[in-house]
Amino acid sequence: KFPKLAGQSWYADLIRRDNVILSPHVAGWTFESYYKLSEVAADKIIAFLAS
Repeated sequence: KFPKLAGQSWYADLIRRDNVILSPHVAGWTFESYYKLSEVAADKIIAFLAS
């Protein structure tokens, strides 16, 4: 459960429906995305230190 959503009245109605599937958003957390995130962060740090 998302703590901020669990107390909402519409959330309880939503999760009871047979035609609703709730899943966490994890599509962006792959090895490739971690690599790219690290690469971008390193590039930004280098650019900042060079300026």
